[in-house]
Amino acid sequence: MLNLGGIANLTLLDAQPDTPLIGFDCGPANTLMDLWCRQHQKGDFDADGAWARTGRVHAGLMAACQAEPFFHLPAPKSTGRDLFNAAWLLDHVGRFDAIPAQDVQATLTELSAWAVAYALECSAAKTVVVCGGGVRNGFLMERLRALMPQRTVEASDVWGLPAQQVEACAFAWLARQHDRGQAASHPAVTGAYGARILGARYPA
Repeated sequence: MLNLGGIANLTLLDAQPDTPLIGFDCGPANTLMDLWCRQHQKGDFDADGAWARTGRVHAGLMAACQAEPFFHLPAPKSTGRDLFNAAWLLDHVGRFDAIPAQDVQATLTELSAWAVAYALECSAAKTVVVCGGGVRNGFLMERLRALMPQRTVEASDVWGLPAQQVEACAFAWLARQHDRGQAASHPAVTGAYGARILGARYPA
């Protein structure tokens, strides 16, 4: 399962139910692309990746971004806008002579796709089910498929759950677990000492 929100995160579900669950962040998804788009375009995001399609991946910028130590840490790991933010992006872009804005956007799209493919290099997963707003970026989905030709990459809609409703469903499940007094955390993912009942209930 791949969630493409601001940050991309993966949950590895093994065919054997007794296999420990693995979940972790693997890098930026929409956060850097949206940030760059707001700075250089009129909209808040690159609809369907149309702007990125007009650019070309800048090899030097791509290599500099790929050298970020976070990508090379073992899972489980977590990241966010505390790392992948405007300062991070401008620092990397500023290392090179003026790069056309659309080339930066193309490079950021490629980086988001690469981060997922790189994180899954040692996984035997045959199917990647994608949810989150990034599913609506057709160019990003194309690059994911191109970088992982050995895997089926498809939106969670195909599995009966609309890609942009997964988070709402997750919170409904968390509420259900709390109401039943059942644990909702997985220590292998969160790093907690044990499974815990999460949240609090405040009757009206």
